[in-house]
Amino acid sequence: MRQKLSSRWTFVFKFVVPVIFLAQVILLIPIVFRDEMNVFGVFFFCVAIGLFGYMAIKIYSQLKVVSIDNQYLYVSNFNEEIKVPLVRIEKVTEWVLFRPRVIKIHLNGASGFGEKIIFIGTREFFLFFNTHPSVTEIRRRVRNAKNDIQSLSGQNEGS
Repeated sequence: MRQKLSSRWTFVFKFVVPVIFLAQVILLIPIVFRDEMNVFGVFFFCVAIGLFGYMAIKIYSQLKVVSIDNQYLYVSNFNEEIKVPLVRIEKVTEWVLFRPRVIKIHLNGASGFGEKIIFIGTREFFLFFNTHPSVTEIRRRVRNAKNDIQSLSGQNEGS
């Protein structure tokens, strides 16, 4: 049975937040660059726009919807879905200081969406610096899938 690991807000972060960001930039440009040039204000504006722009483009544009069962990771970009065998997952990392919590799955080779799959984990309250439950679940299922393959290959060698 499939278990959804990604947030319900993935669509909003992938498609709506960048549009809102762009609209805010367009609306703020005349305010920041009016006739009286405040060096600190312009610097702060440029740094904030640069950081959030980088985040919106590099992170949010790559977000995927992720589900898992005992054999596969199901990954969707809202247009197509692929199945990745759990044994192809090398490691799972998360950005602890980032909100919402961004989780990155590293594969041992390219998939239909590349070698890394990025998604936003479900909302968890009072998580602080603890490992996100989605990360724990993926790691557990990957370990079980790899153990199953090793036990099957051990049985075939013993036959």
